[in-house]
Amino acid sequence: MTIKEFKKMLKKDGHPVTKETGWMLLITIIYIMGLGSLLYMQFNNLIPSVVSLVFIGVLILIAIPAMIIDLKRDRKIKAMHLYYLRENKLPEEKDDVKTLKMIFLSLVVAIILIGTFISFKYLINIDKKIVNNNEKKEAFEVKKQDGEVIKTEYYTFDNDNFYLKIPKEFDSMSSDLVNVKYPNGNVPTYVLTNEETTINVVVNITQDNIKNESITPFLETMKQTLATSNEIIETNVYKKQNHNIGEIKFISKASDTDIYNHMIIFSVDGTLRIVSFNCTKDLMENWKSVGEFIIGSLSFN
Repeated sequence: MTIKEFKKMLKKDGHPVTKETGWMLLITIIYIMGLGSLLYMQFNNLIPSVVSLVFIGVLILIAIPAMIIDLKRDRKIKAMHLYYLRENKLPEEKDDVKTLKMIFLSLVVAIILIGTFISFKYLINIDKKIVNNNEKKEAFEVKKQDGEVIKTEYYTFDNDNFYLKIPKEFDSMSSDLVNVKYPNGNVPTYVLTNEETTINVVVNITQDNIKNESITPFLETMKQTLATSNEIIETNVYKKQNHNIGEIKFISKASDTDIYNHMIIFSVDGTLRIVSFNCTKDLMENWKSVGEFIIGSLSFN
């Protein structure tokens, strides 16, 4: 009798060891469903890769005992086959169904918990993300006063916490030039500029603590401080995606010219973020609409 025929006989007789096969099949199906779902969400950018890999690791750890039992089962059946050929009878064997049931239940519970976490953490924002994506498609171009069209693209800042539409022609300012423009040592985190370095978008990821509800009084203090040596044009506070945004426009003096500044301040995770569009005053009228567009494009993840 071949091993294949022996397995058929065990199945036909309903031998206890064959019960393990059914539970292994269920475990395999559940495992593939969970693994496949995680990989699908990862490849479609619905969840971060790190999150997917962590949960895949959890499923593998739970499934390892089942894999060990399955290997033992194969060896057990081969030993039973040899015993049967030698003695012409089946040996006494116990199944390991109880352990497999526990593994199956653990997998189901783990997948439910993982699914619940992912749903609340990521998938509930799908509709919001779709809206944001539609917004991105609608307006990526802005006209200057002279009619020239400026094409923009989304840049991500602060570990993907917020986004801005930045002109495609802009590039990061060199560190040497940044140090020249900010000689007092208060160097911003990012400076994106045109080729002539006359138009800039400045993003500063500070470590200064500030609560969302403190933006209004902070802006008022900033206004009073700036007013001592700058021309304040306008201040405003508005809400965007549950963030209070403090906005101020002013003219500052540089060594050789006046600078137009359109600045916003806001809080991310309890710390201050500053975004500023600036250009030389002689370019203000031509580029002011672009600055409004860039500042208005602020979007939070």
